[in-house]
Amino acid sequence: MHRLFVVRHGIAVDHDDPACPPRDADRALTDKGHRKTAAAMRGLVAVEGPPAAIWTSPLVRAQQTAEHLAAAAGVDESRITTVPELAYGTDPLELVGLVHDHVRSRPRVEDVALVGHRPHLDLFIAALLAGDDAMPTTLLKKASAALLHLHGRRAQLFALYPPAVLRRLSGG
Repeated sequence: MHRLFVVRHGIAVDHDDPACPPRDADRALTDKGHRKTAAAMRGLVAVEGPPAAIWTSPLVRAQQTAEHLAAAAGVDESRITTVPELAYGTDPLELVGLVHDHVRSRPRVEDVALVGHRPHLDLFIAALLAGDDAMPTTLLKKASAALLHLHGRRAQLFALYPPAVLRRLSGG
């Protein structure tokens, strides 16, 4: 069995904020977003343990969230891999295929965390659980996480962690 952590990025600069960069891909976490995300990632690691690998969307806010997860897990940032299929606007089925390929190529258990965006992650979870025409089953909040167990090509939703619960688990 492989465990898959699906993590939505933390609170980023709002589109209406005058400090918002012109490109959406460059939107960073706010100061509050950094604080809350760091606490949530500490809580996730406290309850589930550290992932062996962290995959992230190429967008800045997701990369920053992945860095907080790496810090909470006590792993080097070299364990973070940028995965274009985690960017919103890509086909969630491509990400499903990538995850299945990864699991197939690693028969031993390896936990992987995926950091990305909504609704892309919700669609990915739905496709992984029920197939390509499934409706989303989750609505991940910012800095929240879902834990899925993968058994070959079958997946089971094991847990949904709202951000407030994760922060409480971290003591922050």
